[in-house]
Amino acid sequence: VFNYIKNDKNLQSTPICIITGNPYLRKLIYEHPVSHPEGYLDKPITEEGLIINIRKIFEVGHQEKEATVDQS
Repeated sequence: VFNYIKNDKNLQSTPICIITGNPYLRKLIYEHPVSHPEGYLDKPITEEGLIINIRKIFEVGHQEKEATVDQS
């Protein structure tokens, strides 16, 4: 699903946060030459981890918007 979203022109700008109970998934994702998710959480999810990931996703989105405006 992650690759489908990142390869679809209409969806590729959608931020993705992966939530999983499999700690090996993070290693698998970051070892492959694909786009990385904007956020990643291991279960059990903590409130602090969720807040950090949400802030990170919004910061990345804000920086991308600024870069697009600067290029115009």
